[in-house]
Amino acid sequence: MRILAAEVPDAPGTPVKSSASKTQITIRWTAPPNNGGVLITQYNVYVKPDGESYTVYSEHSDMYDLTYSLSVLTEDIGRSFHF
Repeated sequence: MRILAAEVPDAPGTPVKSSASKTQITIRWTAPPNNGGVLITQYNVYVKPDGESYTVYSEHSDMYDLTYSLSVLTEDIGRSFHF
């Protein structure tokens, strides 16, 4: 029996704003150029309100829809996103 380990996939593209309003933002990203030889089935979207720590906000499991919307924003609090 021979077992082959998959490679570590590249990171997805940097999240960018797709649309925004006073109470909602939608971000989009691109799939990684190298998936490590396996199908990517989930992206974890981390959100960091200004002055706080990053937390997992969504386990985004639609590998074909590379967007995420966050609602109920407070206007005076900035947010950062990463994977």
